[in-house]
Amino acid sequence: RPPGGDVDLRQVKKDFGEKLCLKGNVNTFITMNQGTPEDVEREVRECLDVAMDGGGFMLSCGDSCGRDIKIENMEAMIRTVRTYVVYR
Repeated sequence: RPPGGDVDLRQVKKDFGEKLCLKGNVNTFITMNQGTPEDVEREVRECLDVAMDGGGFMLSCGDSCGRDIKIENMEAMIRTVRTYVVYR
């Protein structure tokens, strides 16, 4: 996800979702570092809605969770996954 990358999760899931395991796409620089817990929840849900179906998706912050990430944003990310994801 820009600005740290140029991956369109929806397109990659469509093109390669049955062949690859995808990881990421919550924006580290803007959402996790500067956003609110509500911003994090919205972006997490968006990523999950796009890539969760069919499996092969690991939600994460880009390629790492830097030391500048607000703890309340990391908590929001974890809380959203715990309440939004239901394994079948």
